[in-house]
Amino acid sequence: MKSSTLKAWDRVHRWSSLVATAFLLVACLTGLPLVFSDEIIDAFDPSLPRLSAQPGHAPLDAMLASVERAQPGAVVVATFLDPRHARVAVTTAPTWAAFRDDPDHAVSTVFDAATGAEVVTGRADNGPGDAFINAVHDIHESMFMGNTGTWVMLTVALCFLASLVSGVVIYAPFNRGAGFGKVRRKRTRQAWLDRHNFHGIVLVAWACVVAFTGLLNELERPLFDLWQAKEVTPRIAGADVGVPPAGPAARVSLDAALATATRAVPGMLVTGVVFPGSPYGTPVHFIFWARGASTLTAELYQPVMVDARTGTVTAVLPMPWYLRSTELSRPLHFGNGGGLAMKTVWALLDLLLIAVLCSGLYLWLSRRRKLT
Repeated sequence: MKSSTLKAWDRVHRWSSLVATAFLLVACLTGLPLVFSDEIIDAFDPSLPRLSAQPGHAPLDAMLASVERAQPGAVVVATFLDPRHARVAVTTAPTWAAFRDDPDHAVSTVFDAATGAEVVTGRADNGPGDAFINAVHDIHESMFMGNTGTWVMLTVALCFLASLVSGVVIYAPFNRGAGFGKVRRKRTRQAWLDRHNFHGIVLVAWACVVAFTGLLNELERPLFDLWQAKEVTPRIAGADVGVPPAGPAARVSLDAALATATRAVPGMLVTGVVFPGSPYGTPVHFIFWARGASTLTAELYQPVMVDARTGTVTAVLPMPWYLRSTELSRPLHFGNGGGLAMKTVWALLDLLLIAVLCSGLYLWLSRRRKLT
C-alpha cells in the first residue's frame, strides 16, 4: 500500500474515532444495564412475588370489568399479556385527552393471568427497574435529545463503522515487525498502542455487528413513522375518522376478539392490544400485536386490526422488510437472543470495547501533546 494512501486511511481512523469516542463511551456504559434489562426490571418488580405461577388463563373481560368498577370514568388504553410471566396488565387513563397530552397519566393494574386476582396497581411502569431502564434506554438511543439525538447517534454509528474499517486497513502495515498480540515495551506509549491494536483487531468482527445493528436500531423510529404514514394511515382512514371511540357498551368481548386475532396469525403469540380511541390506533378497532413464539422470532411483530363493534378481522398489516431488519437487529445489538450466557459474553465484550476506546483516546491525546 502506498504511503500516501496509508496516511489517508490513518487520518480517517483517527478523526472518525475521535468524533465517535465520547458518544460511544456513553453508549457502551448505558449498554451494559440494557443487556441485562429483563433481569433488572424483574429484580425490582413488585408484582412478581405475588403471582401464583399456576397454569391456565382467567377471562380478560372479568379483569376489564374489575378495573372499570374500581376506576369509574377512566378509559382503558391498552392491555398487555406478559409472555415471560403469567400476568396481565390493564392500562388506564383518566380520559383519552389526558393520555394524549401526557402518557404518564396512565396507570396499570396487574392481574395474575391464571387466577384473575388483582396483584398491584400503580404507574404504567411497574417498578423502579422499569423507570431506570427507560431512562438508560433514552440516553443510549438519543442522549435525551429526542429526534435530534437519534440523528446524532446515527452519525456516531457511521463514524464508528468508519473507524473499524479504517482500523482493519491500517492494522497490518502499522503492526509490521511486531508479532500478533506482542507488547513491545512495558511502560511506554508503544505498549498502549500495541494493546489498543491487539484488542481492537480481536473485537473488530463483534464491534462491526454491534455498530451496524445499532445503526439499524436508530433508524427504527423514523422507519416506523414512515411505515405508519405511507401504509397504515391510508388503511385506517375513512368513515371512522372523527367518530367517538367505541366504549365498553359498544365493544365485543375482548376474549372473543383475542381469539379471532390469534387465529389470524397462526404460530404467533399475542402480547398486547391497543384499545379503540388510542392515538396509536382508530376509534373503532382493537389493534392486537403478536410476536413470534420462538427465541429466534421473538422480536418479529405483526399487528392485527379487529373491529371492536363486530369482532371481525379488518386487516393483518404486513410489516415491511426495512422494519423486519430493525427487529432482527435488536437481539444482536443487545445480546438478548441467547439467554444469560450470551448476555454475559456481550457484557464482557462491551467492557473490553470500553477499554479500547479509553486507550484510543489516551493515544490521541498523548500524540497531540507530542506535536505541540
